[in-house]
Order: sequence, then structure tokens, then C-alpha cells
Amino acid sequence: MKSDQRDNMKLAIVTYSNSDIGTATINLLVHKGFIVFGLDNSYQNEGLYRGVVQMKVDLLNAKAVKQVIEQILEMYGHIDLLICNTSMESVHSVDVLKKAQEVFICSFFSVCNIVQYVLPILQQQNYGMIVGVSSLIGELPNHYKSYFVASKAALSAYFISTLNDLKGSEVRMSVVHPSSIRAKQRKTTEKFNKQIDYQDEDEHSFNAKKSAKISQQKSILDAAKTVIRASFSKSPLPVYTVGIDELQ
Repeated sequence: MKSDQRDNMKLAIVTYSNSDIGTATINLLVHKGFIVFGLDNSYQNEGLYRGVVQMKVDLLNAKAVKQVIEQILEMYGHIDLLICNTSMESVHSVDVLKKAQEVFICSFFSVCNIVQYVLPILQQQNYGMIVGVSSLIGELPNHYKSYFVASKAALSAYFISTLNDLKGSEVRMSVVHPSSIRAKQRKTTEKFNKQIDYQDEDEHSFNAKKSAKISQQKSILDAAKTVIRASFSKSPLPVYTVGIDELQ
């Protein structure tokens, strides 16, 4: 590949790319002509698949992440976009402190792990975008999953604080807050149950599940579209919120 062709290619890195939002986001990026590197530790096979370079990486391993970033940079010479998804909603550990640590490692430090290597590259380029996918529950906590909620609040604060440190730079950062997809599924099912009275319980159950599944797919796509909107905005907002109205 010629160097000028390589330099003109838009390149994105998506972490936890095998997640629902990660996969939906990648599909939109590929449609826009991006070369996408999907980093995830759950891939069974590595290599090019449907326009995505799949790489099996332990995102909690700083050395492994550093090697992958260096490898990508050596191949293409630049990075345009980093999208940080997170993993793991809760840990069922008996030890309270260990549980909190595991949740923060997966939902917060895994993001810090890759940002610490990509951000200096973008600063040297003096352009680029980093989008973090957090959760609305970090801003509107509920009464359960306290460590998960706290980790999402920390992630949002990390992005906003780091963005403030980038004033005067052409590097941008945004954090996206999708509302809870599971909560919206429950809301959709409850609404469906109230509106429709089926005599056939099997039919009722099937249609309720179908309605909830459609709601889930829409929620995932809405989140992915918001990530893309933040990524391509000339003046991105620090924070984007997705789906809060649907939970009212």
C-alpha cells in the first residue's frame, strides 16, 4: 500500500467490539468507509471479517494493549478515532472490596488503559476523537449495582476532566450516556402487558418478548448512532444522552 493512500484512509479503533453497541457502531463506521480495528478478548478468530480487522486482545493487560496500538500505528501511521466500550455489568464476588475492584477494572480502568496510549498519539497529530460509552445510571443512580453505577460516574468524570485538559488542542473527547437497555426492555414489556389482554397466555408471552426484543434492538442502534454523531461532529458536546425520554 502506498503511503499517500494509507494516510488518506480513515482509521477507527473500537474496544469491546463484540458487544451489542460495539457491533452496531462498527457497522456504521464501515458504511462510512472507515478501516476499523475491533479489539475484544472474546473473538474466536482473528483477521478481516466484513470490513473489520478483528484482534483478540486482553484490554485489561497494559502491555498487550500497547503492543496492539504500536502495531496499528506502524501499519497506518495515524489514528482518527477511538471508541471505548466497556464490559461487565456486575461481579458476584463475596468479598466486597474485591467485587468493587473487579467492577472498576472492567468498567473504568480498561478504558484508561487504552486512552493512555492513544491520546498522546492524537495530541502529536493535533487531531482525532475519543468517544467513551458510559451509562446514564452513572448520572441518575438507581438503588442497585452500586459499584457499577460508581464506575460509570467515574468514567464520565474522567472524560470530561481530560477534555478540559485538552483546551487549545484539536483533539476532542465526548462521553455517551445510553439509558439502561434492560430497563427499557422492562418498560416496554410492562406497557405491552397493560395495553393488550390476550386470552392465550402463550401468544401474550410471545408478543411481549417480541416487543421487548424490538425495543432492545432500537436502543442499541440509537446508542450507536449517537456515538457516530459525536464522532463526526465538528463541535462535539462533552456529553450525549440517549433514550432518557423512553424511561419516563
